[in-house]
Amino acid sequence: MGNVLRNRTFLRYTTITTLLFTAFSSYVASSEHIIGGLYGKPSLFAWIFGDMGLLMALST
Repeated sequence: MGNVLRNRTFLRYTTITTLLFTAFSSYVASSEHIIGGLYGKPSLFAWIFGDMGLLMALST
């Protein structure tokens, strides 16, 4: 285990993955509130969320 924690490549990838997962989790957790509260379209949440997911998948 000690060798893994000394590996700079492992630590770099783990840090980047953690940051990306944190950003994605924040997006998922707040998207319904943003669409419903800010844009006033809570009934369209599923469609907007799905479209954004499709756009993100296509761009990656």
